[in-house]
Amino acid sequence: MKKLITLLLLITTSAFASISLTSGSNSDGYTYDLDITLTDDLYINASSFGGAENAGTDSKLYYQAINVTPSATGTYTFDNWDSSLSANGSTVTETELLFYLEIPTNYNFIVEPPWAFRSSSGGFGAGLSNSIQTPDRGENATYDGFYGELTLEKDVKYIAVFTSFQADALGSMDVNVIGNNQLSWAAIPEPSSYALLFAWVAFLYVAIGKRDA
Repeated sequence: MKKLITLLLLITTSAFASISLTSGSNSDGYTYDLDITLTDDLYINASSFGGAENAGTDSKLYYQAINVTPSATGTYTFDNWDSSLSANGSTVTETELLFYLEIPTNYNFIVEPPWAFRSSSGGFGAGLSNSIQTPDRGENATYDGFYGELTLEKDVKYIAVFTSFQADALGSMDVNVIGNNQLSWAAIPEPSSYALLFAWVAFLYVAIGKRDA
């Protein structure tokens, strides 16, 4: 009974916009279950990304993003084990995970080259020398959600971006993250939040200027 209570105390749930996170620990290390929903408020124009499949003139690539910071340098497994994505009435089975070190100009995630990403050979970390490449789910697999390991550095604030390169894909993704060390997660301000902040600062600037005139 005491062990059960201890385990329950180690499980916590957090929510970041359209990402719900449940964390815990077991014999495998620290585990994080992410429920990610691709909604129509965060996107880039598919025409800006040459790799988008079946992209029409008004098509979009939807994504979600979150900050993740390791407590220690180590290897972490990212497994998108299930999803319910669809585009224009068709099921989407391919998903992608990209890592950035900072927010790209004008929030051009996906278009701007990431620091690490799922490579065509499987796994993550293309362009990252100390990453560990792992095979895809196999030629006969009907589901092509990302799966692989990536070496992350202690106290570096990474931006994890979840998406699909299939144009207009919306829905949810179930992602499991496992590592020997803890990860901290934090929300990223959406572009509209920055616009609202700048508008408020501009309003204060004008108001203070008129008061001092």
